Amino acid sequence: VSDFGLAKILADDISITKSDTVLGTPAYLAPEQIEGPPRRIGPSIDIYGLGAILYELLTGRPPFRADSSIETVHQVLTEDPIPPSRLAAGVPGELETICLKCLEKNPNRRYPTVEALAEDLSRFLNEKPITARPSGPFVKVSKWARRHPGWASLLGVSLSALLVILVLSLFFTSVLMRRTHDLVLQQRTTRRYLYIARMGLVSRAWRERDLSWGREQLHSLVPTEDCEDLRGFDWFLFRGLYNQAEAEFVGHGGGVVKLSVTRDGSRLATVSEDETLRVWDVHARSEVARFKAPDVPFSAVAFSPTGRLLATGDRKGGVRLWEAASGECVALLSGHSAIVNDLTFDPSGRYLVSASSDSTARIWDVRARKSAAVLAGHREKAVSCACSPDGKKVATGDDEGFLFFWRLPSGKRIRSDYHGYGEVTSVAFVPGGRYVVASTAAGAGLLVDSVTGEEKAVLGGYDDPLVRSVAVSSDGRYAAIGGAGRTVRILTVPEFRVIREYPGHGAEVTDLGFIPGRDRSFFDQGSVLQVCSLCGKRSVACRGNGRRRILLAENRNRGRERAAADPLRLEGIMSCLFSRWAFCVVLREWRRSEHLENRMERRRRRSPA
Repeated sequence: VSDFGLAKILADDISITKSDTVLGTPAYLAPEQIEGPPRRIGPSIDIYGLGAILYELLTGRPPFRADSSIETVHQVLTEDPIPPSRLAAGVPGELETICLKCLEKNPNRRYPTVEALAEDLSRFLNEKPITARPSGPFVKVSKWARRHPGWASLLGVSLSALLVILVLSLFFTSVLMRRTHDLVLQQRTTRRYLYIARMGLVSRAWRERDLSWGREQLHSLVPTEDCEDLRGFDWFLFRGLYNQAEAEFVGHGGGVVKLSVTRDGSRLATVSEDETLRVWDVHARSEVARFKAPDVPFSAVAFSPTGRLLATGDRKGGVRLWEAASGECVALLSGHSAIVNDLTFDPSGRYLVSASSDSTARIWDVRARKSAAVLAGHREKAVSCACSPDGKKVATGDDEGFLFFWRLPSGKRIRSDYHGYGEVTSVAFVPGGRYVVASTAAGAGLLVDSVTGEEKAVLGGYDDPLVRSVAVSSDGRYAAIGGAGRTVRILTVPEFRVIREYPGHGAEVTDLGFIPGRDRSFFDQGSVLQVCSLCGKRSVACRGNGRRRILLAENRNRGRERAAADPLRLEGIMSCLFSRWAFCVVLREWRRSEHLENRMERRRRRSPA
């Protein structure tokens, strides 16, 4: 038998029967029997041969089969046998494991002896757990690598490169994350410093009354959706100081130059540089009518006492009367040859007074639709006019600083006085008809006795852009003044003591007016008309700087008069923002002083005149 290559005597060193001929059949030869030296041949090849026989019994074919012996030998050396269960359905998994363990290419992974194989087969037959285990993933990969060394090397290099790239990516990612975190912290710190700097600019703008710029700085600190909100108590405090308004009337396309309010405070008329006259419902805060200038822009406007008629002046000297409800022009009054600067009705509504740059003022008979008197004597132009509450006198001011008083309706001059403060930009009678409050281009507010011409009080003076416009409340206790200082101030009459300030204008205030019996006041900001509380009254102020909003603010303290917001006390509060205790002390003192001022005001009211 050994002579035919079917067995080998281990004691002798005999490997072939014919020179260079391999012993055995290729399909049943173990790999080490084919390629290895004779000393590697041992009992393990018998285990392999038994496994090959068992494989053929299970599948009906040997583990390796090719068209030639050389190809069969190549398969034995390089490929794993196909699992029997793939070739024959129903092969038990444990029996397949025993068979494949016998056909392992590594002799050390086969059964060590035939007895071990027989014992595992006996365990299978007796339905006991076998000792053989299927090859794990690592073993399968190592087998595949041995079979395909080229692909295995390429895969190893690729995996190594990917591992290196992954490690470097993680490293640089951590570096970038750390630097990004540092940049975020630096950006946050920079934004905090920027917030502090801009709040300093807001405080400076408040002190200098440049509130338009201050509002822009406040608005720039409003955070976007992806930014941290850095606003603190100081921001909200200044927002309240800058925005003493409740609502906005939006519509004009240019600066508002003049305005007028009905006696009951329900309607407001505004004349704008956009060449329109608009009538607003004060309560609904909406536009109810619009008048377009026929040929030239409007320059002045006035409501009749009943609110039924509107009088307008234009830049060519025309004076028109309109039905306020329908917007129909009912009369054109001709007589002036230059721009109409101001208009006012007498308390009865029968007479209308106009002041023009043709150096005259005129008294018009509204019923007759004609001129009743010409008020001549002004130096170059008549700038302002006002009727006394009793309807007996008219006051006019010119561009040289003269203040004139005339009889109504005769137009007879009572007196004229030179006050030396430049152009008299605005005049208003105090109820009773004796005193007049006037504003001048030199920045002075005057309280003048119309009988004697004496100046009872003066606020401001030369080179002080404080007062350019003025209005008096219906009870005569308060006057509102405003001008190039961009702040409207409320004064007591006749003391001329400032009790409240309303900053917030981006340009000088050019017109003012109270609404009787109300607790709101209007201050124009270009085409923005701001309405604020004025000690139980309403006032109106307008100026032109090209903005396009009208603001409304209402007194929310239910008629209780509040003390003036003293800027110095507010600055004291701001200096204590980062000390809660100090801030509470300052706020308490501020409220205490406000309470004392309210008590003093109530005592003055109860005291006999």
